[in-house]
Amino acid sequence: MTLITILHSHLKQAWAVGPVILLGAVRTLSTLRTCNQLTAHQLTLYAAFILSRGVYNVYFHPLHKFPGPKLAGATDLVSAFYAVRGLRSKYNESLHAKYGPVVRTKPNELSFISEDAWKDIYMHRQGHKQMAKAGRSAGLSIIVADDDAHARQR
Repeated sequence: MTLITILHSHLKQAWAVGPVILLGAVRTLSTLRTCNQLTAHQLTLYAAFILSRGVYNVYFHPLHKFPGPKLAGATDLVSAFYAVRGLRSKYNESLHAKYGPVVRTKPNELSFISEDAWKDIYMHRQGHKQMAKAGRSAGLSIIVADDDAHARQR
């Protein structure tokens, strides 16, 4: 017995209620006669999702204006390919040589090569309040201590 015939025999009353949402498309179970049709619908919907996600990442994503390869901006697969081979840092270096100091290496990731970017992103700015540290307690740890105790312990 196939999956469809089992569903057909056990869900006859449910069919009378209305359509069943299956794989993102509204279809009734009676229209899906074989598993081959079911697989074709799955593959079509999955391919449409991947394609639409890639188009969004390349043309409409907030980071789409930054330079970099279009394929790397569309999917994480390029970065994963070089990471698995252990060549991601060399790949990023070659991208910086081609595109400049700021490069889009993934759909949600930018790579900066300048020293000033590191300071702007990660360093504490004088005259500004420090960011709150998670898990502050009354303990003696330098990591969770307030600013005065941290300076004294250091």
